[in-house]
Amino acid sequence: MDEVAITWQIQDTYPTVHTVVASGGTFFFVGEKGHRFPFATLLTSDEYDAFSNLTRPGVFRRNVSVSKETSQTLFATVIVALNYTALDRVMPPIIASIEIKDVTPKEVG
Repeated sequence: MDEVAITWQIQDTYPTVHTVVASGGTFFFVGEKGHRFPFATLLTSDEYDAFSNLTRPGVFRRNVSVSKETSQTLFATVIVALNYTALDRVMPPIIASIEIKDVTPKEVG
């Protein structure tokens, strides 16, 4: 799975999504103009953080917004020594509890 395939999947699934490519990432927005919020991002650079070491060839990170309840259900136990550079593994958020992430996922779903 690569960024292009994931982008196509998101755009096919959500035809009203607004997509912006900027600053080493692709950002997917929903909502009315002026009130848009990104519900998913694909990042290909370490511009904002270096937790996932995205400088490796072919590596990117997918972030997907989820409810606080979903995040707490998925990650009820806090793992202190989590490897945020591991590939194809859903991980808890680094900063906020409103998204989940995985690095270079093999499948869209």
